[in-house]
Amino acid sequence: MIMKEKKLYLSEFWLKILALVFMTIDHIGLFLDMNPANVSGSLGDTFSIIFRSIGRIAMPLFLFMLAEGLHKSHDRGNYILRIAVLWAIIFVAELVLFFIPQTSMYSFAQPFSDLLACALFIYFLEKKGALKFLALLPLTWIILSYAAGVANNMPGYEVTWTAYFPEFCWTGYSLFGFLIFLGFYYAPYLARIFLNKSQLLSETSIEEYQKTTNYQWLVNLIGSVIFVLITILLWGIVNLSSLPDPLNMSRQTYALFSFLPLYFYNGSRGYDKKWWRYFNYFYYPVHIVFLALIFWLIMVL
Repeated sequence: MIMKEKKLYLSEFWLKILALVFMTIDHIGLFLDMNPANVSGSLGDTFSIIFRSIGRIAMPLFLFMLAEGLHKSHDRGNYILRIAVLWAIIFVAELVLFFIPQTSMYSFAQPFSDLLACALFIYFLEKKGALKFLALLPLTWIILSYAAGVANNMPGYEVTWTAYFPEFCWTGYSLFGFLIFLGFYYAPYLARIFLNKSQLLSETSIEEYQKTTNYQWLVNLIGSVIFVLITILLWGIVNLSSLPDPLNMSRQTYALFSFLPLYFYNGSRGYDKKWWRYFNYFYYPVHIVFLALIFWLIMVL
């Protein structure tokens, strides 16, 4: 028995719009937080907390679209190369900022590190033969990033190995981002397993069902449920243990609101002109420079 067709309204274009808006709000909060004038309890500090909490919605959307891109791209290598090139440009810029005392505060983990590590993990994992073992490299990067965050937040911690692995080298969302990405990436596989074991397709084939909005809705639902469970699990581990919380899971729980747009994703690309593709890649470094300039002028004036 097949359910009535679901109405899904959001294309990938609209998910990107939402992700960019929430990312910008998040980074406004980040720069407010770095302003020395915004002491605890001040108006600027309050807005920083609000903006950064709202901004948690952005990263799950980017990770979801990365999973979609890896599934639908005709040339995975080229797709990942574009991410890697932009990551490298930003990394070099942050490296320069890190070694200048006046600008070192602007050198922090970039989201392209998470996207690149996740993409490389899947790329190598699905290769044949010994190339599979190269998936251990991005996995190590992710685990070391989390370990460095834990170490730097340990009571009485003295700088040791993390001095050679500063924050701008980390994957900022480390295990949290990696696990929810895996949930999004493997959701279509889990959806097909569920359909094979259920009686929903007695009247049609899986191939035909995959062309319906009901199938996309099922994929969205499975990926979102995994995302919710991982968030609750990590939040619970942090709150029930004495371990430091480098991911700030209490704030990361606001990321669960991304469930709403993901639920209504219809599987289509939507508007996709070439200029829009380049805009998506270069928006991150351009808006960071723009915000840094604005907040620098505010502090100077």
